Amino acid sequence: MDVKLKNNVQNYGNLRVFSKVVVAWKPVSFMFMLFGIYVNGGGNCKNKFDRFKMFFLKLYKLFWDVILVYFLSAMIFSGFVEDKMFFIHVADILFVNLLRYLMSCKITILKINMEKMDAFITQPRGDNRTLSILVKLFCMLTVINTTFNISRIVSQPKIVLNMQTISTFGFFNQDNIPAQYSVTNISLKLISASFNVIFFTFPPLVAVTLFLVFFQINNLMKSYLKRLQNLFQEDHVQNKLVIFLVNLTKMVAFVKNVNDLLSPITFVMTAFWTTGIFYNLSKLMYANSFRDNSSFASASCNCFNYTTQFLIFVILSSEIPILIAEMKSVIIQGSVCQNSLFNDERKSASINLILQKMESFREDVTVTGLGVFKLERRIILASLGAAISYELLLVQLMERE
Repeated sequence: MDVKLKNNVQNYGNLRVFSKVVVAWKPVSFMFMLFGIYVNGGGNCKNKFDRFKMFFLKLYKLFWDVILVYFLSAMIFSGFVEDKMFFIHVADILFVNLLRYLMSCKITILKINMEKMDAFITQPRGDNRTLSILVKLFCMLTVINTTFNISRIVSQPKIVLNMQTISTFGFFNQDNIPAQYSVTNISLKLISASFNVIFFTFPPLVAVTLFLVFFQINNLMKSYLKRLQNLFQEDHVQNKLVIFLVNLTKMVAFVKNVNDLLSPITFVMTAFWTTGIFYNLSKLMYANSFRDNSSFASASCNCFNYTTQFLIFVILSSEIPILIAEMKSVIIQGSVCQNSLFNDERKSASINLILQKMESFREDVTVTGLGVFKLERRIILASLGAAISYELLLVQLMERE
């Protein structure tokens, strides 16, 4: 744990900020705990029960670590030895491994930052009951989707055989199948089900966490925008504008730190969504890949889920720099600023400096994926174009066959 995180964790108990977004996030944090990811309060274990609880949580986390790394190794091995088609899922499993590792490292500081964001907001906020209901509904739909996929997987002999082949590094295959109700068969089904539970549940939980963080940042930006609009209706605008800029600078620095914290998760989640969309679109285009209606329904549902989550994420994250641009527009359109720009050279220079600062702020708050790409609305058109090109190429290849 780095020094910054350690200091934040030590001060965690001193925070007395009631965050409605954190309250809405509670069902998600509980589901994270089911996969061994928990918020570290930073306190010492004062009694035997606390020590036993921490030991159990670490052991439970180790169980999920082993399951994910084991399946990643087994999938790579099976791709080389059994069937190259198994390589298709290596990227997905790798992304889930990376997401779990990143969330285990960042979940505590992420919760602290969500609470700090709530403290930054000065404008009155409405009731967040709707937000809590939406989060609970999202969690419920995730559980339903996972249950459906698990029941589909364990009920189809071919998928069960593939999972047994992968999980045993090829020991069990079509020539060596364990007995139907043997301990070995049941154990392998449980291991396979455990992996698929985290595969279908964990990425959506990370997604809704990102949604809540960027939703809160949007609230924060809107709070400062409203403050700026009210400022131009008051007296002594010039002096108050300087104070506003100082506060805005602190807030932008904080948002930039949050974006930097989430940048690796943003990159991995975007890669996961992209590969998931293309893979399931390919399955939908290639009708022979479905042997039953449940498989078709699963691919359709996954494609819809990944696309919807990606669009929500892009819309929320791209709104942040747009709000900074709106602040810049308010400054330009303010009556005092208009007079300063044309009548007073000294004030005009100050306003121009503020406008340059706003442009810098816009760049600072833009969400990126490890600096490789920026999350702006135009990325939706770029992704749509890539998807259409990919599907047209796939159709041409299918027609040749």
